[in-house]
Amino acid sequence: MSGYEIVNSGMPFTLPAGSTVSGGVACPIGKKVLSGGVDTSDATVTVITRSFAVSDTFWTVAVKNTGMGPVLITFQAICAFVS
Repeated sequence: MSGYEIVNSGMPFTLPAGSTVSGGVACPIGKKVLSGGVDTSDATVTVITRSFAVSDTFWTVAVKNTGMGPVLITFQAICAFVS
């Protein structure tokens, strides 16, 4: 395995209180997805409800904000060249 990198979905976006959102991240061409998840501004109120590989190059995540205020969310995938 080589070329390990964390790929982000882009700029963080706001997830309002009580809301759920799904999203995902594709690996760069030639790389395979190893894992994935979410980066959040408040992990104490952010619950991952789903997190899995859709294919060998794409990771999807569903997240719920259980808090009283908004949180910032960025989806992530861990990708690498795998032989």
